[in-house]
Order: sequence, then structure tokens, then C-alpha cells
Amino acid sequence: ISTARSSQMMISNVTVKEKVSEGNFSVIYQGIFKGRVVCLKLSKDIDTDIMEEADLLANLRHPNILHFI
Repeated sequence: ISTARSSQMMISNVTVKEKVSEGNFSVIYQGIFKGRVVCLKLSKDIDTDIMEEADLLANLRHPNILHFI
């Protein structure tokens, strides 16, 4: 997975655990990345502009919003 900021995450470094939630456009899973519990959002539709959302989330900092890595 990569964003316009050139941050990259190798999918082989991610362990997918249980499904947490599902909506119309994506599925959220719990996962493990570098020993940390993370949320994984997988798009159901390839045409969805997930990269735009990833760039936005990568720059957000708020106590009520999970940090995007």
C-alpha cells in the first residue's frame, strides 16, 4: 500500500485478524503490523478513490481519530 507521500507498507508485514465492521464500500478488519494492533480498511470497489482518503488520513492528528500508518 502506498500513498502520494511515498509511505509504503508491505502487505507481507500485515497479519489480518477478525472482521470488525462492514459498510457499502469497504470492510474493516483488525490486524497486526510491526507488533501493533491496527485497523485495516479494504475497499470493495477498485474504482473507489481510496488513495485520496489515505492521503487525508495520513495527515490528520486528533485524539479521537486513529493514526494512519
